[in-house]
Parts: sequence; structure tokens; C-alpha cells
Amino acid sequence: MDPIVVAAVMTALSAGLAVYAIRLRARGRAVADRLQSSERELAAERRAHEAAAVAAETASARADAATALLDALPLPVWWRDISGAIGGHNAAFDAFQLGDDGHERPEFANRALIAQARALARTARDRGLPMRERRAVVTDGVRRVYEILEIPPGTDRPAVGLALDATALAEAEAAMERVEAGYIEAFESVTSGIAVFGADMRLTFWNGAFARLWHLNAAFLDQRPREGELLERLRESRRLPEVVNFPAWKRDRLALYTSLFAPMEELVHLPDGRTLHVIIAPHRQGGLVHIYEDVSDRLALERSYNTLIAVQRATIDALAEGLAVFRSDGRLGLANQTFARLLEVRPDQVSIETPLGQLLDAARPLATRADDLDLVRQVVDEALVERRRGEMTLELAGDRFFSIAATPLPDGAALVSLADVTDTIRVQRALRDRAAALAEADRLKSEFVAHVSYELRTPLNSVIGFAQLLASEMAGPLNLRQRGYAEDIVHASEHLLVLINDMIDLASIDAGDVTLNRRPVDVCQLLRSVADLARQRAKAASVSIDLDCPPECGTIDADGLRLRQALYNLLGNALRFTPVDTRIRMAAEARPADPEGCPSMVALIISDQGPGIPEEEREQVFERFWRRRRGERKAGVGLGLPLARSLIELHGGRIRIDDAPGGGARITCLLPVQAPAAAPPLTSQQTEIPA
Repeated sequence: MDPIVVAAVMTALSAGLAVYAIRLRARGRAVADRLQSSERELAAERRAHEAAAVAAETASARADAATALLDALPLPVWWRDISGAIGGHNAAFDAFQLGDDGHERPEFANRALIAQARALARTARDRGLPMRERRAVVTDGVRRVYEILEIPPGTDRPAVGLALDATALAEAEAAMERVEAGYIEAFESVTSGIAVFGADMRLTFWNGAFARLWHLNAAFLDQRPREGELLERLRESRRLPEVVNFPAWKRDRLALYTSLFAPMEELVHLPDGRTLHVIIAPHRQGGLVHIYEDVSDRLALERSYNTLIAVQRATIDALAEGLAVFRSDGRLGLANQTFARLLEVRPDQVSIETPLGQLLDAARPLATRADDLDLVRQVVDEALVERRRGEMTLELAGDRFFSIAATPLPDGAALVSLADVTDTIRVQRALRDRAAALAEADRLKSEFVAHVSYELRTPLNSVIGFAQLLASEMAGPLNLRQRGYAEDIVHASEHLLVLINDMIDLASIDAGDVTLNRRPVDVCQLLRSVADLARQRAKAASVSIDLDCPPECGTIDADGLRLRQALYNLLGNALRFTPVDTRIRMAAEARPADPEGCPSMVALIISDQGPGIPEEEREQVFERFWRRRRGERKAGVGLGLPLARSLIELHGGRIRIDDAPGGGARITCLLPVQAPAAAPPLTSQQTEIPA
């Protein structure tokens, strides 16, 4: 082979090899670069895989922690897949799904509740907002209330739901509603108007008294007006206090929503004359509570009470009698000025809360004996402790006397009255002395009358004897005029003898020397004997005497002679004042005993047809030597009626005068059938006189 060719070939081959070597080196360098790049990529990928592994481990740990956290929750939690079905849940959900028997129950223990929960989840997904509903279910025979919460899915999370056991909350809310209903019912029953305004100044609650107090329509109040609107309406109807600047007053009222931190009270005087007591207090939930009470009547009552107390105070201060009220603890509660003046103590010593002992010590110089004030304390203690009224008369120095009385009061206190009775005691002493003197004078008078009567009766009997002797013409014949004079002397002497005998009988009764000779007396026979004695006198006066005595009157235990004397005097008085051609009726009536203890009585009645006795004179006719006016002259009744009354009362009876049927007077003598066991009552002339 041509060396040149060979050389050329070799040169070309060497050049080719050089080029190939260059290319090979370049390719090697490229490969080396690619290898280095691959190593770097592998290293990066390795690091990425390691980071992913770490992240996976972290995510797994977080998922495990989240799962553990969800399982630790006491309430069921679940999450849904794209279709809306439950894709997962926590451990509490399993317990929630299983019953006491361990068998699986339908979702939320009620198939209807499944659809409701899914519907709630769809609503939450459509609206993109969490939705919640409260449902009541019965699980294991127990009614429970659950609040279902469905949270819509997000970009990095699924839809989540949970069930909260709201049974206790529902029961508390129900109890709160019942309490609130009770409060509302109670507020409706009170007479005070109550209104609650919220933080937005709107009316949130009002009772009926509030509407009636302000004369507001319920439809308007149900619209929850603001307080400013309410004030404007009340101002238009002139139901708010009259103020000079209403806008400023209104601003001050509305400013209370932010400036009032404690309750405030005020009295509001309305144009219609009412007065309201207003309490405004802040509400815990914001706003204000208004309470209105109509105190018009109470204020009027307080004014009347204060006026009455002032009048009573002025009245007791003006009394001449000292008054003091001691409370149950023995301390002074009230005293008038006279009380301090009578005790001669300073006003500060009679102040309120002063003990009784301290007051008595201040008045001790007035007492003549030290133990007298102890008696006063005893009287007051009886009224305070034993609730018994007591009184006493206290003798003081200087011949003065106080009358002290303690009266228990209903509240446990005692009213002590103190009166200066010095003048009264002196007058009583003077009256007792005078009464004793009058009694002695009356005794001397009675003795004088009895003595004179006895001395007059002896010569009077002689006059009567000689007059009768002359009238009988035994000493010689008389002419007609002389015979008339003799008969007049006989009649006048006999009348005078009757008066003297009556005076002697009255004097004997006053002296207590008359003794009744009691024995059974036939009532009808007694009336007939009295009528027979007065028959001749009645015939001379042209008066008829009628007797009416039923047999059932029977007998009475009495002194027949004294009763005959009393009835004869009564009949004589009737004959004296009875006109001619009239009748006098003598009757007897039996009156049996009654259940009230009145004994059996017999009524002896004498009725005439005369002018009668006026009612104002019916007690005076029984007075001795009393003379009544009859026409233009005074007619004396003598001693017949006083003696008759004394004799009837001596028998334990009584006598009265009233009008007779058809006109005239009727005198009734009531006598007991049996003699009274007790001593006869004193006559008007035998009244006891205190020593």
C-alpha cells in the first residue's frame, strides 16, 4: 500500500481519531456532567423522599393525634363523603349508635332523624354556613334532647357533624321559661306598673298595671316603642310632669341608660293630681327597669294622719290632766306638758325613753311617804304585766292629792293618767261633813216631829172627844148652825189625827223602829177591806169603786195592817183628785216567776179617771210635803203617797205611776209573794251618807 496513502490514511485516521477522541472526551464530559446532574437530582429526590417520609410520618402522627382527640371527645363526631353519607366518626359515635343491649341502632336512634340530619347537612353545604337544629329523641325509654351541628365541607376538609346532648340545657331552659312565666304572672298581679327597657331603649316587657297607670293601648306597647317615643306620647296626652324645658328633661332621662349605675327613686306629680313613686334601676342585661307606684292615697292618708297626730298632740297638751304612755319595757313613750308640770320636774326629765324608776325618783320630793311611789310603780306594773287596770289616790306634801290611773293598751303599753284632785277631795270632805250634819239635823227633826206628834195626839183626842160629844147633843140641844160647827170640828180633828199618825209612822220607818208582822194575807180580801173603808168617803165624793181580783192571786206573805194602810192612802189620794160621777178601779194581777230569776209577784193596781200625773212629776209626788200646781192654786199631796211608798218598799216591793187606759193615773204596787231573804232596800229617806 502506498505509504503516502497509508500515511494519508493514518493521518486521516489520526485526525479522525483525534476528532473522535475530542468528541469522545466531549461526550464523556457531557456524560460526566449528566451523571453529576443526575446525582444531584438523585440527591434532591432522596432529600425530597426523606422530607416526604418525615411529612408523612408527621401527618400520620397528627392524624393519629386528631383521631385520638376525636375519640376522647364525649360527644359523637362524624364526617361525610362527597355523597353526603357518613364516611367516618369518632369512638363516641359508636357508643351513641349502640343501645344498652349492644345492638346497633339506626343513626341517631331514629330513622326520621337520619333524613333530617342529612337534610341539614345539604342545607349547610348549599349555604356554605354551619347549620344547627335541636331534636328530641327517645333512647332506651328516656327522652333526651340533642342539638345537631352540620359544618359544610371546605377546600381542605370534608363536611363535619356533631351531636351535643342538650337535655340538661333544654330542661334548664324549660325551667327558666316556667320561672319567667311565673314572674310574668306575678308582675301582672301587682298593682305597681313595671316596664323594662333594653339597651337599645326599646320596651321589652310591661305589665297590665303599667298600661292602666299611663292609660296606654296594649297594641302600641306591643310594638316595642323606644322610651323617647313613649315620653312624647305621654307628653301629648298631658300625663307627664309639667317641666319648663321638656327636650332637656327628656335628654336627661335618656342619659340614664349610660350614667345610672345604682337604683334611683323620685316622686313625680302629674297634672291630673296623682303622685307617683318612681324607681329606676339598671338592668343586668343592659337597659333600665322602671317601677311606678301610685302613692296619691298613701300621701293623702299620711297628711291626714300627720294632721290627726298634730291635733291629738295639741289636744292632750291642752288637757288639764297629765297623760303618759309607758311601753312594755317600762320606758316613757309619750307624755304631755301637763304631766311634767304636775310632777314638778324639768322637761328633759320627761323625755322619750326615760325609765319609770328614774321618773319616780325625780318626783320623789312631792311624796309625803317614800313607799307611796312604790305603790305608783305597782299600779303601772299591773297594767304592763298583768294587763289589769289600776288606780289610786296619792297624798302629796302640802295637803295635795293626785289621782293616778294606769290602763293597759292593745299594743302592750300602758296609759297613765295623772290628775290633781285636791279640790275634789276637799269638796268631798266638805260634802261628807255637810251630809253628816244634815243626817244629824234630819234625825233631830224626826225626833222632834215624833215627839211633837205624840204631844199633839193627846190634846187632839180630847178635842175630838168633846167635839163628838157636842155634835151628839148629849150636853144639850144645838141649833142647826152650832151642829154644823161641831161636825166641822170633828172632821178637821180626824184629818189632823190622820196626818199626825202618818208623821209618826214615817218617823218610825226612818228610825228603823217599824217591824213587819208577816203572815199569809188574802189579796182579794185585802182589796175588799180597803174598798169598804173608803166606801163612805167615795159615796160623799160621788165616785164609784170597782173591784177586779181573780182567785188565782191567792195569798202573799206580808203585814196585812201595813198594806191596808198603804192602799188606803193610795185610794184616798185617788179620791181626792178624781172628778164626781167617775169610777176608781182596784185590781190585782198574779205575775209568775220568769226564767231570768224574777220571783213570783202580785200587782195591786189603783186606776182613776182624774187629770193624771205628768211624767216629770211622777217621782216628786212621793216627796214629803211636796205640793203640785192644780190650776191657779197649789194642791198638796200630804204624806199619803210617801208613806205608801215607804211601806211597799219595806215589804221588798216597788211602786210606779203611769197613765191609765182612757185617761187618769194608774198606780201599780208590785209585791213579792214570798218574803225576800235579804234585808229590804233603803228608802229615799234612808240613803247612806259616807263618813
